[in-house]
Amino acid sequence: MKYVRCSLLIFGVLVSLSLSGCGRKTLPIPPQDALPQAITDLQFQQQENKIILTWTVPQYTTVGSKLPNVDAFEILRAVILEEDYCPGCPVPFTSSIEIKAEKAITDPKNQIAHYTEMILRPGHRFFYKVRTIAGWRLLSEDSNIVSFSWNSPARAPQNLTATPGDMEIALSWLPVTSLIDGQQLNAPLYQVYRSKSEENYSPIEVLVSEPAFTDFGLINDQKYFYKVSAVQQQGETKITGLASRTVSATPKDMTAPAPPRNVQVVQLTSGIKVLWDKGAEEDIAGYKIYRRAASAKTMTEIGRVNHATFSFTDQPPVEDNGWYYAVTAFDQAAPANESPLSKEIFHESF
Repeated sequence: MKYVRCSLLIFGVLVSLSLSGCGRKTLPIPPQDALPQAITDLQFQQQENKIILTWTVPQYTTVGSKLPNVDAFEILRAVILEEDYCPGCPVPFTSSIEIKAEKAITDPKNQIAHYTEMILRPGHRFFYKVRTIAGWRLLSEDSNIVSFSWNSPARAPQNLTATPGDMEIALSWLPVTSLIDGQQLNAPLYQVYRSKSEENYSPIEVLVSEPAFTDFGLINDQKYFYKVSAVQQQGETKITGLASRTVSATPKDMTAPAPPRNVQVVQLTSGIKVLWDKGAEEDIAGYKIYRRAASAKTMTEIGRVNHATFSFTDQPPVEDNGWYYAVTAFDQAAPANESPLSKEIFHESF
């Protein structure tokens, strides 16, 4: 009997020692100095019927050490009916998606990541925040929260046209009156986009309320490309509609120089010399000289000189009543722009 009790006691001690030696398996607690810093620059941008979230990939841990790697991102989303939205109330983030870092990071040079949301419901408000995953259970704190209201985008403007002018292009299009789901759209604003290469369009700063816009201060002979979208206000969110077709135009120099000043005529043995002052414009290519008989009503061009010459000698036929002279300046445009005639100067025949 004593032997049995002793055996049981020894067995119990061995079991106890065994358990105390191995311990209970538990999940390891990640060290705080390995946690990624929280994302602080989460933002969103609308592109027609989708929303693109962007943020900067964390490079350091919460204590400032270099983050070895980033494995993935967790996107958390909340969707609330606009009529149920309560400013300041807790946001119920009820869904999440994990996206691998190599898929999310679209700009490795600048370490910018993105996520595209295409499941959007009109009449709802959307909230997003992001967490960084940098290893097994190394999950950052929440990022800043971004939110927006959503409605169906407007239809694309139709019949966009572009008319070039001098350092300007005038655009016009038909008004947009409905959304892509058929709802009526009242008094939208319009966003005009411009590009010099049909890529990387930039929005022109001012939204316009009429279906027309003139783009001033352009470079002549430079080709410009344009497209337009209607914009509707949904709460504090501006929702940009579908883009119109692209049009292009090239502004041209259509401004003529001023007429030459101080035109004079002098009688020489070789003929009649016409003189004038140099024009002030930098793009003057030359001057044209005109003449008419005293009995004629219209001037006739009798010669031209380059931009560095300010006189011309004429040998007119004999005319008892004398001759009228005038000069114009023309620029380097193709075709050239010619100034109005200068003041006519009369030379009486001797």
